[in-house]
Amino acid sequence: MKSCLFVLMVLLLALGLAAAPQSSKKPLTKDQVMELVKGSVNSAEVANLVREHGIDFDPTEDYFQALRNAGAEQALIDALNAARPVKPPVQDPTAQAKQHIKGANSLLGTGDIDGAIALYQKAIQENPGDGEGHRLLGIAFGKKKDWQRDVSEQRLAVLLNPDDAAAKAELTLALQNVAAEQVHTDPPRPAVVVKPPNDDSAEQARKDFAQGQTEVAQRKFEAAAISFSEAAQLKPDWPDPLVERAKVYMKLYLFQEAIHSYDKAIQLKPNDPVTLDLRGYAYYSASKFQQAINDFDQAIRLDPSRAEAFQNRGNAKWQLGDKIGANADFEQAKALESGTSAQRKSKRR
Repeated sequence: MKSCLFVLMVLLLALGLAAAPQSSKKPLTKDQVMELVKGSVNSAEVANLVREHGIDFDPTEDYFQALRNAGAEQALIDALNAARPVKPPVQDPTAQAKQHIKGANSLLGTGDIDGAIALYQKAIQENPGDGEGHRLLGIAFGKKKDWQRDVSEQRLAVLLNPDDAAAKAELTLALQNVAAEQVHTDPPRPAVVVKPPNDDSAEQARKDFAQGQTEVAQRKFEAAAISFSEAAQLKPDWPDPLVERAKVYMKLYLFQEAIHSYDKAIQLKPNDPVTLDLRGYAYYSASKFQQAINDFDQAIRLDPSRAEAFQNRGNAKWQLGDKIGANADFEQAKALESGTSAQRKSKRR
């Protein structure tokens, strides 16, 4: 017994664990525990030391097996398990973001718009991929009549969650408010890499156009807009890149930019009912309903069998309160659709 105590004291002194004041006791390391076991110290004694000092490591099953191989008994294993350092709780950014949103909603209800905005922004910092924070932040900016920032946040909300009907409705409302105040809200067009003209410019334009189509398929819309812009610059008489770029802008809810791109395409191809119909829909999306109707009128004059143009014109008329005219267009669109030949349907697809 005395021999065991002597061995224990020698090991404690060697490991710096003996005669330590109560206030300065340090937790045992994994190497110190192993040395005690290998030094033939009784497992019960080592367990007491573990309970007294604590440990600064999280023992693994491999470590426990190594201790058993060195002669440790179950009492020491149990003590080590009980002495595991308490890990601080892991913060859930999603839960934290929801907490911020809940607080922001309360502040917004009391009229503290600036306080709500600050909390919504914190929620977005915690969970930037959640469209709800952007949608609610946009609503808060709308209450300050800051329509530009309202539109920006609603666009982000829709891009993050394309199925969010609430965000789409808020975006439409924000764009209508912008139109009412005649404030241009769209960000600048994506930067275009200027390429010097050369003999192969037409071929390069086709390559850029194909690259843009690939990027659209990959939903890389900003990159696609740049590729189509480069193709249009290299081959200025080619309307297709301008039309495709406009379609990309529509996917990004950049309605003014889409209209601008359609304008250039129509200058090159003024009697194309498809492009006129597409520009009309861009005007409609930007809440410019009369300008949309003007384009749909032209598209219908050029192609009276175009059911889409009648349907779109009916929607625009409905927005302006012309429900009789709208219903007439809806009926005409329905009649054209039901009478559409299989060949025309195949072409439209």
